[in-house]
Amino acid sequence: MSGKALKLIQPVSKRDQVVASFKEAILSGIIQPGESIVESKVAQQLGAGIPLVREALIELEHQGYVQKVPYKGTTVTRLERGDVEKIFRLRVELESVAIEWAKENVTPADIEDLRGITAKMKEGARALDLDQFYQNDLAFHRKLWEISGNEYLVEC
Repeated sequence: MSGKALKLIQPVSKRDQVVASFKEAILSGIIQPGESIVESKVAQQLGAGIPLVREALIELEHQGYVQKVPYKGTTVTRLERGDVEKIFRLRVELESVAIEWAKENVTPADIEDLRGITAKMKEGARALDLDQFYQNDLAFHRKLWEISGNEYLVEC
């Protein structure tokens, strides 16, 4: 071969593929905020089993993409302007404290990790890959929380 290396194959589980498919549909607007998700219909469209779709929805709920309401089903998360403002205000307060605490604990390796994460965020922004950008944005904040040394902040 001409000096170029082949890209390694990434092992991706079926559940992760279903999660990625949902995220892409949500971020691209194919599935709208507030829209109900019918598990059997999605399973049929994806060629996946209902249990696999349920597992993916649990993961998406943990990530905030969907909300499950008992006896009503699952819907894509809809955030109103007031919700976004409240979340932003809370993040500003918590992040300020996390940064102060992180300054006491940060190591050169932590700084390198943060630089690597921000490079991936920039890459996602340049490519207009919203999922890559958001995943790395979240990874950046989680790393800050971890560096803060406060396990309760990490749990938020």
